[in-house]
Amino acid sequence: MLKRWHWIDGRFVEKNELRVPARLLGLLRGWAIFDYFLSVEGELSPITDLYLDRFYSSASRLNLEIPLSREDLIGLLRELVSLNGGIQAFRLLLSAGDSSDGWNPDSKPVLMIFSEAINEVSEQWFEYGISLKTYEFLRPLPEVKTTFYVVGKLAQLDANTDDVLFVYGSNVLETPRSNIFFVKDGALITAGANVLKGITRKLVIEIAQEEGLEVIERDVPLNSISDMEGAFITGTTKPIIPVRQIDSVKYDVSRVKELLDSLRDALWERTGLNLKNMVSGMLND
Repeated sequence: MLKRWHWIDGRFVEKNELRVPARLLGLLRGWAIFDYFLSVEGELSPITDLYLDRFYSSASRLNLEIPLSREDLIGLLRELVSLNGGIQAFRLLLSAGDSSDGWNPDSKPVLMIFSEAINEVSEQWFEYGISLKTYEFLRPLPEVKTTFYVVGKLAQLDANTDDVLFVYGSNVLETPRSNIFFVKDGALITAGANVLKGITRKLVIEIAQEEGLEVIERDVPLNSISDMEGAFITGTTKPIIPVRQIDSVKYDVSRVKELLDSLRDALWERTGLNLKNMVSGMLND
């Protein structure tokens, strides 16, 4: 659900005034990036800069120039926090400009900042975990947060499960919007390549290492997941959600509950975001 105020290409607008040129290359050719992160009550999250780092990096990789300084962008985000009030999710979207020939931009990139309510986490997932079904796919430019999510969405619609898990070349990669970790012999194991290295993933790795846990970033063969003690996913709105099943492989969520609770408590302390207390409702994006 959209909040009242947003920022589109140079001005604040209300949600019923959201308009962009019809021939943006983000629409015509998928030449666009985005990022998504949360505020805390009445102010920006203390990890906002990590998301902006990724946003600017993604823009550079796609040869898109963000038409604002970082300082000005932070100022706009703070103003939206003030205008809309409460806790909100920001969706930053940057598209290559308007195009008359459908291939070359005639204008500078267009920046949009949408302010949204948070409504993605099922409270039951924290206790009972989620079910995943594998799907063969490697995202193009996997370490860049582009707007190309259609394969993941279509796969999810066909899967008849909570979400899908991308695999490629017999290796486990990520879900369409989350990273995945496996637990074995007290260590955390996660894919080290061909995935979007999420901000929550980064924080979980740091926290785990600070708590003396070994973190291994490497290829994770699909045929090895039955040997794991458990698994969990991480994402901006899915902070350390246990996995109860991948295809026919089932995990006893209780085996890793103490570990995940400890990591999640440390994550929430660092970010100021306790999503379990903030929202309850099924995945809705």
